[in-house]
Amino acid sequence: MNSFVNTIRIVGMDDDESKRWYRAVAQELAANGASESLIVLPNGNAYEITYAVNVRKPYMLIYSTRFFLAGTYEPERYHTVDASAERQVAPNRGIKQRCGRSGSI
Repeated sequence: MNSFVNTIRIVGMDDDESKRWYRAVAQELAANGASESLIVLPNGNAYEITYAVNVRKPYMLIYSTRFFLAGTYEPERYHTVDASAERQVAPNRGIKQRCGRSGSI
């Protein structure tokens, strides 16, 4: 899980939950070269978190977050979805963030 240090942190996840989430992301990265997961907040809004292997530098990860208002995303589209408790996404400083069509972060 050290590959994810200083990338994106999910505030509100305990250590075991974080390990399970990062493990699911890592498995998807290994199988597909990319991972898109969804963190659903209690109010129905959500963050899409994308990780991908950098094709020019395969030892580096590319990552971003994208914010969606409730009802503007499709949870069934994601392999990894977390909606189990109150969460907040904390991208590391300097991360490129994309805004969903519904608003800004």
